[in-house]
Amino acid sequence: MKRAVYFSIAGISSLLAATIVLNPRPVFAQAVSVGSVNGQVVDPTGGAIARASVTITETETSVGRHGNR
Repeated sequence: MKRAVYFSIAGISSLLAATIVLNPRPVFAQAVSVGSVNGQVVDPTGGAIARASVTITETETSVGRHGNR
């Protein structure tokens, strides 16, 4: 004999709510990080290097930013 299984809206909603509340990992759609890097480019004697060019690369994605002053 087959059993009929019925799900109520309240039961499904309760299960979904419990899953969201009890999930130990936070879920983020997108994470935006903003930062800055400050410093000086100098030679081994400590003298400033004029018009130095610097590239900063994110090691996980290999995305780089290039800047010069």
